Amino acid sequence: MGQNTVEARNEAVSGAIACTVHPLLLPYDLLRPFTAHCSSGHRHGFQARAGAVPSSRETPPRSPRNYVAKGTACEHHERMTEEQHSDDLPDHVLHMGRFLDTAQAWPETTWFGRAMALLGFGAFRVERFPFEDTFENELAAAVALARGYRQLQAAWVVTSHGFLAEARNLLRSVYESAGLARVLAKDPKLADQWLRDGKWFPDVRVRQWLSDVRRDSAEEVEKYQHFYTEASAWAHPTAESCMMQISVEEDHFYLDPHIMFDEAACKETVALLASTTLFACFAFRNAVVDERAIDPAWRKDLYDLAQEMSDEPMPHLERDWGAEQAHYDAVMANLRDRRYLKGQLRTHPRAYANLKPPESD
Repeated sequence: MGQNTVEARNEAVSGAIACTVHPLLLPYDLLRPFTAHCSSGHRHGFQARAGAVPSSRETPPRSPRNYVAKGTACEHHERMTEEQHSDDLPDHVLHMGRFLDTAQAWPETTWFGRAMALLGFGAFRVERFPFEDTFENELAAAVALARGYRQLQAAWVVTSHGFLAEARNLLRSVYESAGLARVLAKDPKLADQWLRDGKWFPDVRVRQWLSDVRRDSAEEVEKYQHFYTEASAWAHPTAESCMMQISVEEDHFYLDPHIMFDEAACKETVALLASTTLFACFAFRNAVVDERAIDPAWRKDLYDLAQEMSDEPMPHLERDWGAEQAHYDAVMANLRDRRYLKGQLRTHPRAYANLKPPESD
């Protein structure tokens, strides 16, 4: 593996954990199958046009700032406690230390890290959107998916500090952002309206699109609605979301002003983070014009993770990966860079330049 490949892998890995306070089980081995090919100059290009988030850019996602470049957050916390008495630290900071020390052993943390690496690779595959060559569905889907990724990073930070109800609030926003991204990618007209109006599209509108355009069954659409209803119960001040601040004593309710570490509750929240990130990964897959336009190694890693998390067989995700790789290589060999698009349009017999009368020049 050459130096460029190693750098590509390091960038992809660190991009998945940036803006968090935990190394999330570095290194992320699932990136190895496809980052090993990044230096070849043509791998992982999702350049299909209609309904995609295409790219002619062949570099891995740029790494945002990595807050764990030197040592782990736990080591940093230990140094803090050595220099300053724990009574002087806010309770949410103390919670962070216990959380990070404990969460490293959870499989849910591993799943979250793997899913975030996959999502980060997809969400930031495209960094530049040339004004002349960018379609509205490309831009709209890309920014919606990127926001979902940032919200997941924020949810991890919020969880580590003990604000568990607030983390669930963020997860509803992730569901909205990722779900909207896959719709905008497939509907340029809707994407144009979303960009120009600058208004929020309620999730009911997204579910209506799934039913009317994608022809999802009523049962499938109902699952989305059920999840959204449950997530909304935590996003709004319902009794369920507010009563987390109450403990039941022998003869009274106690409104606790402190943030106490609850391992079971934290582990449940991390599991929700992992499953929501997995949903966002599948939303990205469905945003692309065809799943076979995505590198098979990325899809295999995603499908393996989904099966591992569900602990159930998923025959609908089984593929002949040798055939998938051969198909992908053939497509990549025939693919032309988007820079040729303008020239192709000029020479097409039905392009505007070839339809207008010569005297109109």
